[in-house]
Amino acid sequence: MHPTVTDLWQQFPPVSSPQQGDIIRYTYGHVGVVVAVNADGTPQTVEGNTGSDNFNLSYVKHRMAPWTYPVVYSRPSYPLIGSSPVTGGSSIQQYLAPTALVLSSGVIALYSIRRDGNLWGTNQQSVGGSFSTWTPIGSTPGNLVGRPAIVQLPSGAIAAYARTSTGTIVGCSQATVGGSFGPWVLLGSSGGVAGDPAALVLRNGTIAIYVTTGAGGLSGICQTSVGGSFGTWTAIGGPSSTLYGRPAAIQTPGGAIVVYASGTDGYVYGAGQSAAGGAFGNWSVMGAAGGGIASEPTATYQNGLISLFALTTSNTIARVSQQSVGGAFPTWESLGTPGPGANQGAPSATVLQSGQAVVYAHGADSRIYGTTLTSGQASGWTAIGTNGGGVAASPASLQTPSGLITVYSISDAGTIVGSSQTSVGGGFGTWISI
Repeated sequence: MHPTVTDLWQQFPPVSSPQQGDIIRYTYGHVGVVVAVNADGTPQTVEGNTGSDNFNLSYVKHRMAPWTYPVVYSRPSYPLIGSSPVTGGSSIQQYLAPTALVLSSGVIALYSIRRDGNLWGTNQQSVGGSFSTWTPIGSTPGNLVGRPAIVQLPSGAIAAYARTSTGTIVGCSQATVGGSFGPWVLLGSSGGVAGDPAALVLRNGTIAIYVTTGAGGLSGICQTSVGGSFGTWTAIGGPSSTLYGRPAAIQTPGGAIVVYASGTDGYVYGAGQSAAGGAFGNWSVMGAAGGGIASEPTATYQNGLISLFALTTSNTIARVSQQSVGGAFPTWESLGTPGPGANQGAPSATVLQSGQAVVYAHGADSRIYGTTLTSGQASGWTAIGTNGGGVAASPASLQTPSGLITVYSISDAGTIVGSSQTSVGGGFGTWISI
């Protein structure tokens, strides 16, 4: 435990309601860290070793359970998750892959929230070249957590959005292309945010942000004008199940927005606008036989069709895809098992210039595995890169304008690492620290 713990393990019933940062042990023996608290008092935890004595089959899982389920708990005195070490000099915040994007100039930019609670960024100094020194983005609020949402505006400037340890969303942006970032600004006036943000640059040039909330629903907020301030948060509601994690959001060619999020019952739910700027419809389950989902969804959009990818409780990666534009999702299908089994977090999926899709996932052996979908079918999972052990989180992936695929994650030591194809369609080279 962190040396500043002032309240060691206490038997239940606890003297107060759960708080973010509490460490609890469930009745079935697993330990979790409270990362958010729903409006009804139910804690959301990140829980380790979910159900296997075999280390290679164990994984980290997001869970919600009544406050009566834990048998003991600890309330450390350190600041909220993400800004102070928990054990061994590391924190949960340390082990998230960066947010990666290819800028309009062709260079790759990476952004990551560090243990100090601030957003740091780097980009290639030239197309295909080495990365510059990591620098803090905007002011240094010290309370950022999770994985940020980064978008490039039509002007070429970059905007960043992140969740805070107090349950709010803040944003900062460049005033000019390549310029410095301004201070972090609160979006809306309310808290209650539980998941990392998803950001969209809409066809009219404004930015929309979507998040899951502590109440188990989904909310959105949008700029009132291009480059202007944001309005107020609007509740989009949710299904009977509690939603969690980062949602996936897509704008269709007609301008309507669809959002997807995972529920604690193991299903992925979706809701959409019937027309651009309209109200969102009712939430519904995406795909038949869709239970057993264990991560937030990843979405791709190709030729008017949406595909959803997710980790399952069976340690496999599953997918469901529309068969017609705007149509229903059929049955979920397994894409197989990456290595000894998929582990912790959503897979990364990228649609290539060729029209094929590639999917990357974190394996239980701390390697990244990838598969190419040919005619909709997975080609088998292959470990990415040489010297690829010791990777600690689900990856981010992208394709450069030259056609090369690059995959990024974070190492067990807390260093951002990447591996790239050595030729278009070829194998991946050595993992390197960035």
